[in-house]
Amino acid sequence: MKFIAVFALCLALSQAVQIKSSADLQLENKIENLKQSGWGRVAVNLMQLQLQTGGPMNELVTAFQNLIRDLNFKLGSEQEEYRWSKAEHFELENQINERLRDAKVRFGVASAHLQNTLYPERARLEQLIAADEKLIADTEAAIEKATRERREAQAAYEQLVIDHDMAKDAVQECQALVNGLLNGGSFAEIKKAQTHLKNLHMTIKGLSPVAHLAQALVELSQDFADEGATRKVLDLLNTLFQNLMDSQADADSVNAQQIVVFQNFLAVCYQTIDEANARLDANNAELEIVNADIAHQENLRDTAAEDRDTAQQDLDEETARWDAYVATYEAYIAELMSELDALDQVIGLFAGADISDEMLARIDW
Repeated sequence: MKFIAVFALCLALSQAVQIKSSADLQLENKIENLKQSGWGRVAVNLMQLQLQTGGPMNELVTAFQNLIRDLNFKLGSEQEEYRWSKAEHFELENQINERLRDAKVRFGVASAHLQNTLYPERARLEQLIAADEKLIADTEAAIEKATRERREAQAAYEQLVIDHDMAKDAVQECQALVNGLLNGGSFAEIKKAQTHLKNLHMTIKGLSPVAHLAQALVELSQDFADEGATRKVLDLLNTLFQNLMDSQADADSVNAQQIVVFQNFLAVCYQTIDEANARLDANNAELEIVNADIAHQENLRDTAAEDRDTAQQDLDEETARWDAYVATYEAYIAELMSELDALDQVIGLFAGADISDEMLARIDW
């Protein structure tokens, strides 16, 4: 019986030790979990110090509760600051977006005005100016050509007048000589008349209006045998003289008509040039205004583009800044919540804990 009583006592003690060892292990696991956070490690170290020095546990719990209150206050402050920062961010973002929209509108308006109105108008005016400048150049070239041709025609006419005058003088001289042979003449007088008639032939054969009479005159001048032959020569000379007069009159009329045509042509040309110059003055003045408008609109467009790019850059920077702020805030809040959770666990673990010296010695801190 004594043996049985001793065995029962040993078994009870063994079970008690087993139960105590399980409690120790569970406590150690909880302590290890607490050590995973910063405030958990601090709390465990303070708890260890408090237990080692024999300080009252309730004082440490109260200190942790005060710390939780402070952390909750800090959490509230951070959240309030976040709300203010978020409001400021959205306000700033709206301002930047307004700047961006305004710059895009200004850029679009200036670009459309340039592309749809000013650039086409400049091209139209430049085309008109180029056409009138070409018209003036072509007209001046036509004037120069017509003037040269008129000068050449006038020179030819004046030479024709000289040739006709010389031929008429020669004919009149021959008329006088032949007229003297009507009542007969000496051999010397006949020879003289024939010589002059040959010279007249050489003079008039180059004049197309009377050239056909030249050969006939030479043939008739070979025979002054009687008054009838002499009369034929004289009649031919009279016809030749009249032909020269008619040719001269025709040349005078043609030359006068050419001068009128030339002067009318010059008048039309100079009027064309004057009208083209007037259009050039008007179009160049209008082009100057259009170019000034283009320069102004291009400046507005470029300024708007710069404002747009600046606003976009500001928006990108503000978005990046806010994303970084939010990431930092969320990480910090998560850390605070983790620390608060750790402190709650510490208080829950040790507030009513009954830890013996043996358990304290066995815990792996």
